[in-house]
Amino acid sequence: MERTGNGADFDGRAFMARLEQRRAELAQQQRAAMSWRQVGAQASVSPAVFTRLYRGHRPDAVTLGRLLEWLGDKPWWMTTAP
Repeated sequence: MERTGNGADFDGRAFMARLEQRRAELAQQQRAAMSWRQVGAQASVSPAVFTRLYRGHRPDAVTLGRLLEWLGDKPWWMTTAP
């Protein structure tokens, strides 16, 4: 795990696992395999990002935002309290 600028931990492997889960869901829906290159194209990020995430590295803010948008996820700091 890497430390973020604000002292919080970022678990790149856990984030990668979430990306893998979503990629599998979409592949199942489309009844076709989905490559990391396709995910990168859809999310507007380099496919090399996934290798770095798998190795536990933290993405930059822009890349993280694009991947979260692709996932449809909102991290806690982007949500509003009920």
